[in-house]
Amino acid sequence: MNPKRIRLKDIAEAADVSVMAVSHVLNGSGQGRVSVSRELASHIRQIADEMHYLPNHAARALRGSSIRVIGTINTGAMHPVEQRALVGLQEAAAKAGYHVMSTFSQSSHEDWAASVKAILSHGVNALVAFCYESEKVSIAHMLCQQEGVPFIPIRLDGCEISECEGGIQIDTKAGIRMALEHLREAGTNRIIIYYTEFQDHWETILPEFESDHIVAQKLDADQFPSIQPDTGILAGSDWLAANLIRHTPDLTPGTDYNIIGWGNASGCEYMNPKLSSIGLNLWEVMSAAVQNIVSQEKVNVAPITPLLLARESSLKQSN
Repeated sequence: MNPKRIRLKDIAEAADVSVMAVSHVLNGSGQGRVSVSRELASHIRQIADEMHYLPNHAARALRGSSIRVIGTINTGAMHPVEQRALVGLQEAAAKAGYHVMSTFSQSSHEDWAASVKAILSHGVNALVAFCYESEKVSIAHMLCQQEGVPFIPIRLDGCEISECEGGIQIDTKAGIRMALEHLREAGTNRIIIYYTEFQDHWETILPEFESDHIVAQKLDADQFPSIQPDTGILAGSDWLAANLIRHTPDLTPGTDYNIIGWGNASGCEYMNPKLSSIGLNLWEVMSAAVQNIVSQEKVNVAPITPLLLARESSLKQSN
């Protein structure tokens, strides 16, 4: 049986100090701008020796070099939104003098934990991750704490962050509010919000928007109901909006009905007609995440407001 690996958290508990202090002394990471006296540093090293702590030399070399790396985790399928977010992160990180190391995770919590451990083992200076489940946030936060590495979760409101105050939040409610107001201005009296199983967090948000004129409906992956004339549609993704249009060939969006997608996929403006969409403002999201890392200050959840990109599919209907 392999002996238990001694973690920074174990040494911190034995020395009665923070994980950040231990990381600063043993790895020279300086995360959080920790100040440690010579006496305390000597005490920490003594406890580490007594516990037979074996440092990750690759991680130490990377942290001690001039190379600064931000780790990130995406889904195995690389959702289009996450693809654009990764590009935004790379650009923002490059401007701040950081590189980006990316890995992926499948849906299970076990695979998520393994992916977090794998990328932390490479000595990244911080971890940025899209997290839609509070348990995954907790797992990543705990593992990052053990290694003394800042964790920046990117989440949509409606997804709880437990035990983690910092992070970036995309204001889903503001995006939905923008779309509904635009559809009302376009002259539609009946509005339907279609969303999928990948947006379960919407179920905690949508009830406050529902009324006699606004109905929310969850769709299966292969379910595409026909759209009725004089209806306003908010689709939970641009992919869903495109398929709803394709399955209603006898009606023209922007003339017979109005439709808005979600996520502002790169092909939206090349459709015929061009698809209106709610952009998630990913460039601002990733810039904010990198700024948190650079400043090394733990901040409360910073809300980012989505953008309404009004195109032909949601133009005001002609009387």
